[in-house]
Order: sequence, then C-alpha cells, then structure tokens
Amino acid sequence: MLAFEGLLEYMERDGLRFRVEDHDNVQVIVALFVLDSGTVELRVMYDGTEGIVIFAVTGLPLLRPRPDHEGDVARLLLYLNRASLLGAFSLDADGDVAYDVTLPLEGTELPYGVYRRIVASVLETVDRALPSIAAVGAGQVAVEEAMREAMAPRDTEGAAALPGGSESGLDLGPITQAEVADFHRALRSGPVPPPAEDRCP
Repeated sequence: MLAFEGLLEYMERDGLRFRVEDHDNVQVIVALFVLDSGTVELRVMYDGTEGIVIFAVTGLPLLRPRPDHEGDVARLLLYLNRASLLGAFSLDADGDVAYDVTLPLEGTELPYGVYRRIVASVLETVDRALPSIAAVGAGQVAVEEAMREAMAPRDTEGAAALPGGSESGLDLGPITQAEVADFHRALRSGPVPPPAEDRCP
C-alpha cells in the first residue's frame, strides 16, 4: 500500500528538487515547476487516515483577480471544471486560484506510471488555463473568449514531455496500455465503488 515514503521515492526517482513541509501534522511535498505560463508550486499531500492523495497547485497570487472581476473568474473556473475529467479549480476567500486532483487510494496502490501521468496532467491543465484566468481577472477578455482560448487544441509536437521541457525533470514518453490499466484500477479501487454494469444505460 502506498505511503508517504513511496511518494518521496517517486520524486527522487525522477530527479526532482523538492522540499517537505509539515502542516498540522500533515506532511506535504513541494516541488517547483517552470511552465510556459509561469513558475508554480506543486504540492503533494498523502492522508493515510482517509486513504487519499492530493496533487495541488495552490495559492496563485499572480492570478488574484481585481475585486470587480472575481465573479467572472468564478464563472470561468466553473466552465473549466465542467470540462475537466479529474481535477477542479477553486477560488478562495482571498481571491487566490488553485487547482487540485484528489485520488482515493484506500487499500490500493498508486503505480509509478500513474503518479507521473497525474503530475503531468495537473501541470498541463494549469499551464493551459493560467493565461485565460489572468486575462479574465484583469478584465482584458470576456469569459466566453477566455474559455475558447483555454480549450483550444494545442500543438502536440513534443506533447509527451511535461510542460517546462527538460527542466521539469520528467520525460514521460508514450502512454502504455499497462499505464491505462493501472490508472483505471487506481480510480475504481477507491472507497466509492464503481456503478454496477446493469445500471449503465
């Protein structure tokens, strides 16, 4: 079963530079990533009591919207969340934007390949959305235009590598069928069971 030490081992295996912080007796791994849209901190938290792992990019003050545009940013984040398969954006009381993915892992493993894909997915999602969120927060573009920009197809050349290039420390290569199977197993083995086959339309 996955433990905090396993997450540390995964990051060390990838050669990532990180630090460990303690927040209310919860240990958090913090790694810095340089994306095309800016530098962000990825926080990885493991809660053994609840059996969950949280991958989060939190507290992005560079995206703090002007007070008169917080409503527009909240609406954009709602649209982005509706289009997201895994994670969700949020806007806290201070106006900071965050994005996180929570995986239920009680009684199961988080394979190394799945961990790497989730990290890449979190950073890619944030990298795509940052410019649009910042533009809406500054009152430079309308929500609908920002949404179209954030969801526009991107150049797939070199897309197998994590945003930030070699500095990110991860070169993922093509997705394998084994990784897909591991990912589905990790999602379906959490505390919430998948729906029975006879419930599917």
